[in-house]
Amino acid sequence: MPNHHHLVLRTLRPNLSRAMPWLGVAYTNWFNARHDRSGHLFQGRFRGFVIEDESYLRQLLLYVHRNPLRAGLVERLCEL
Repeated sequence: MPNHHHLVLRTLRPNLSRAMPWLGVAYTNWFNARHDRSGHLFQGRFRGFVIEDESYLRQLLLYVHRNPLRAGLVERLCEL
């Protein structure tokens, strides 16, 4: 997605609030070095949800995978 991203992660410890800023900084540094640029890539804070219901997890995964299709970025999901 050109304007946002989705991550579905499984963690062993409840430390996602510390891990996400690190991931954002690490990725931004890599991206900026690769593309010879500087500055922020992401705006706003991440939102995290605890998912305990397996049927909701399935629906969430379908939503994330179908997002580019609904946005018109691909015609078929196998094009990703």
